[in-house]
Amino acid sequence: MTALAAIINRSVEDDQRVDVYFNTSKAQLGISLESGDSTGGTVGDWQTDDDDYNGYILNPSEMAGIFYRGLPFVAAVTIPKLPQNEIQTQNQISLVAPVYKKLTTTSLDHSRIAISLGAWYDPEENKRHVVFQGSGLSEYIVEDDTYNVFVATYGPNTTLAAVYSSATKKAYVYYLDSAQAIQRVVKTGITWGVSTPVSSALKVAAGCQLTVVNANNINHLFYTAQNQSSSSGAEASGFDLFTHFRDPVN
Repeated sequence: MTALAAIINRSVEDDQRVDVYFNTSKAQLGISLESGDSTGGTVGDWQTDDDDYNGYILNPSEMAGIFYRGLPFVAAVTIPKLPQNEIQTQNQISLVAPVYKKLTTTSLDHSRIAISLGAWYDPEENKRHVVFQGSGLSEYIVEDDTYNVFVATYGPNTTLAAVYSSATKKAYVYYLDSAQAIQRVVKTGITWGVSTPVSSALKVAAGCQLTVVNANNINHLFYTAQNQSSSSGAEASGFDLFTHFRDPVN
């Protein structure tokens, strides 16, 4: 399964570049430099070669990323390096960029860190918001310690992606219906709108992670579309790895 984490590169003027991290078919970390505006495609990309050693990122897995103090930080579920003949009893949650570093350990059946969560910070109200799967899609406001359900039904084990736009002062949450089609719901102030389909977007491949960033008044969504790639991660041949869908905001 393709794991994706998108981060706006703040070192490039006017949010013109989005760095998209992914797991390769060799369980390594790859990176694609994508355009952050309404035009343009892939600026450059790097991934492991066929003769490189096999990697350490668990597959299936998910990734999460953030730009912090001038650096991109990406976390994933990883396989620990073990002495010869030692049996693995735990997975690790680790930084995989800008350096590899174990953060903590988790059980073997825990292979996901991000698919049931989305989050944003609202600078207008100085509050953190987390969305997750419960009886419906639910929002938790950290500072208020309150919960509310804003979408009643969704596809089983849907991936979630959330982003806040400072230009519109709105939050946008993307998720999948039972047919793997992308749905969007918008929060304005304290009010959630009605969920609507993103009808022009290709459907998402089963088990693929959906991620989003906002740049230049556009929500940039990244995911593997149905019939686009194998479920084992990014393929080493070619670089048509995922869909970059632009959703203008208003």
